[in-house]
Amino acid sequence: MFSRGAIPGPSPKAIKRQFACRGLGFVSLFLFIVSMISTNILIQGIVAIQERLALYVNHAHDFYFELLLTTYPCPACGEKMRAVAPGRWECPCSATVDPTIAFQTSPCCGAVLVLRRTHYACRSCGTTVPSRFLFDESVFDADYFRVAMAESRERKRCAREELRFLLASSHSKELPLTEVPDMMAVPGLLDALADFLRSGEVRTADHPSVRSDFRMEQYRAIVLRIIHEALVHFDAIPLVNEDSRIDRARRFTTLVFMEQAREIRLEQTQTGILVVPCV
Repeated sequence: MFSRGAIPGPSPKAIKRQFACRGLGFVSLFLFIVSMISTNILIQGIVAIQERLALYVNHAHDFYFELLLTTYPCPACGEKMRAVAPGRWECPCSATVDPTIAFQTSPCCGAVLVLRRTHYACRSCGTTVPSRFLFDESVFDADYFRVAMAESRERKRCAREELRFLLASSHSKELPLTEVPDMMAVPGLLDALADFLRSGEVRTADHPSVRSDFRMEQYRAIVLRIIHEALVHFDAIPLVNEDSRIDRARRFTTLVFMEQAREIRLEQTQTGILVVPCV
């Protein structure tokens, strides 16, 4: 015996177990369900009922608003208005009203209703009051959301400006390079540059030739002669000084000045430093 409304047939678990025993996959099960839906009279009847219900709701909506528009004429001229949007009626005299605010009062205090974010409420006590002038629509305060979005955009703009100011204030001050630096003026500079450039472990004290004159123009002329609009590796630049460690430091210093002057561009790679001409 089946209860009222029950449809005889195998349960979904039984169907799934049957397909599993037969070794059929998900695609076969899906096709089987689609075929059942397309041939099942009850399911086809449900679709027809849904279409009829949607048509009935549309007719009920039109009839309900026709009754409201006939009952509540324009408060300015007395003519019949028309509904143009949820919570908005217009009259041929160019008057625009919110019918809920204009014609409905709160049952709790008898006060005029006010529009909140997504509902109407009593002006006196704030109790939420359903609108008689809405069928199945939703209402929202467009002005509130417009102001809220504008405030949100302004907060984001202020946050970006504050972040930009913090980043700008954290930058180090400019260091103008107006003269050729003295390599011996800063203790340990040569050693630090040598370590940075992956040079040997030879110390400055072992090489008194460090104090010889540093002619940057000589290094600059060599660099400009060999790049010829093509990149070159740092180690491919010919040596000027017989001490390779000192020469590497002076080459690097020259390249830094040339990059400041936008004559070249330095790029750090896994194999070392590349010297790229600026075109």
